Amino acid sequence: MAVDLSSIGTLTAAYSKGELKPARVEPFYAHNNAINERVSLYRGDMTKLAVGAIVNAANRSLLGGGGVDGAIHRAAGSDLLRECRTLNGCATGRAKITKGYNLPAAHVIHAVGPIYDDDEADACEEKLQSCYQTSLQLCVENKIESVAFSGISTGIYGYPLDDATHVALRTTHNFLNSDAGQSIQRVIFTVFRQIDVDSYKKILPLYFPPAEEATSATSPPAPVETDKPAAAAMTVPDNSAPNETVVPDEAQPMSQVEETEVATPRPADDDDELHPMSQVEDTGPASSH
Repeated sequence: MAVDLSSIGTLTAAYSKGELKPARVEPFYAHNNAINERVSLYRGDMTKLAVGAIVNAANRSLLGGGGVDGAIHRAAGSDLLRECRTLNGCATGRAKITKGYNLPAAHVIHAVGPIYDDDEADACEEKLQSCYQTSLQLCVENKIESVAFSGISTGIYGYPLDDATHVALRTTHNFLNSDAGQSIQRVIFTVFRQIDVDSYKKILPLYFPPAEEATSATSPPAPVETDKPAAAAMTVPDNSAPNETVVPDEAQPMSQVEETEVATPRPADDDDELHPMSQVEDTGPASSH
């Protein structure tokens, strides 16, 4: 069954329900309710989302692979592969667009993330940022108003998870705040593994902070201790298919995790990708690039 956009809450709703807590360090940006109303965190199966586009973390051939790449190709059907064969691959850091075929999503954007190299960290960051920037620009050019991302390069491609989350959120915030980004009405960060949920819920408030009244209404008094504070667990709805199995490129255990520490903020200014989406009650391995 397809998941309609109207059933996915925004960050504003998550803050008001106490599902997402304010950062206890200074956010990078001031509160902007208009932007918070256009961003969501969703835990579930990306291939079920009825949106304008889903972003496939692809390899350079664009011919499918493991993880979410393979899951998207299977759900879309053979016509997707047929169209991808006409695209002549894609450079790392770039993205190309196809139809969605049998998917509820109208389009698939195929973004090729970098394989992380600690000796080339700056270059990797530029390419990862370009993946998100190019994908969002393709949405504008194709009059796509809603788009769902999953984490790019954070699996077998080895990009440090929190660093990748910073890049995704910073790039998205800046694009939505630009003139070019005004036509995009919703960006959904789609996650599956508990570690991905934890990363997003602790870093989202640094880029998309709540209103002051939401902060005072949902936040307990600050503790006297100076230890790094923990972010409250966000209740992300379980919208994934039970016990879905995807042949993994990288297996990672998934288990329910309690509150995690706020990540140290990252200052603002090849081949199969991403992890599969399945049952939120973590019962098996997930793969990603």
